[in-house]
Amino acid sequence: MTTTATSTAPSTTRRSTSGALDLRRPATLLRLDAALCALHGLPAVVAAPAVADALGPDVPTAAVLVVGVVLLGYAADLALLSRSRWVRPATLVAGIGSLTWEVAVLGLVVLGVFSTGGAVLALVSAFATGVLGVLQLRSVRTR
Repeated sequence: MTTTATSTAPSTTRRSTSGALDLRRPATLLRLDAALCALHGLPAVVAAPAVADALGPDVPTAAVLVVGVVLLGYAADLALLSRSRWVRPATLVAGIGSLTWEVAVLGLVVLGVFSTGGAVLALVSAFATGVLGVLQLRSVRTR
């Protein structure tokens, strides 16, 4: 008779029965947030002048670069936290942060910081971030 060893450790990439990522899991949402932050941060660091020009003539290149560096650092932090024992509290904080980011972007759009094209880019990004924030908060609520 042969026996096989089974792992009791939880899978790090659980998928729903349809094969899609399970967006109800806090760890999955932290990884998605990390990917979204890296997706926004990398171009801001690599091509800060071009990103600043796309957002509007009055957007300082230095501000774009700083935001990009912060987003990349935050992405790395989220990725690490998604594999730690602090997944739930980190997801709560990330969810609040995502919604705060959305409100801040809306404020900048209302203040006229961006050009029309820049405002559209910022609003699309803010919408995605806001949806993610709501999903994060829903994933950690007590049942």
